[in-house]
Amino acid sequence: MKSVECWQVAFGYEFGDGHILQLADKGGKTTVEQGRTAAEAAHQAGSVVDGHFIMGYPGETKESLQATIDYACSLKLTFAHFYACVPIPGSRLYKESVDQSWFNGSDWAKLNQDKASISTPQLCPEMVQAYIRKAYKRFYIRPCIMMRGLKIPKSLNEYMNFAKLGIGFYKDLTS
Repeated sequence: MKSVECWQVAFGYEFGDGHILQLADKGGKTTVEQGRTAAEAAHQAGSVVDGHFIMGYPGETKESLQATIDYACSLKLTFAHFYACVPIPGSRLYKESVDQSWFNGSDWAKLNQDKASISTPQLCPEMVQAYIRKAYKRFYIRPCIMMRGLKIPKSLNEYMNFAKLGIGFYKDLTS
């Protein structure tokens, strides 16, 4: 990958709980441990490694949300992204969400990966949002993540832009 100048790899880990990973039918027989191996290999190859995670899937609990946060923080990632579960119209999850009254089905404007919209017996949207915020704080406010990020820019201009983005991001996290 390096020979063709691939410098970044993104993985859709989805969940840090094997039971929820299987419940959501993500990846068939993919396991949390396989995800860990992939992150380690990409990191060892010198790639910037992104991890993408979903929070608030039906069946999740506070414990499984915490497992996803712990998992993300245990991986050799440079960046992590935490999204609210979205029942996309036409999907099995959408039909189930409407049938179970987890989502009313008519307010498509609320379908946004940045704002939880599903209310399950285990989790309300406000709780999912709180865990997403917690995930970002816990992941990014660690020295090892800051150090990995500082290795990315290749010029003074890139460092300046990266610093501006980082300062804004950290202000949002701590406000």
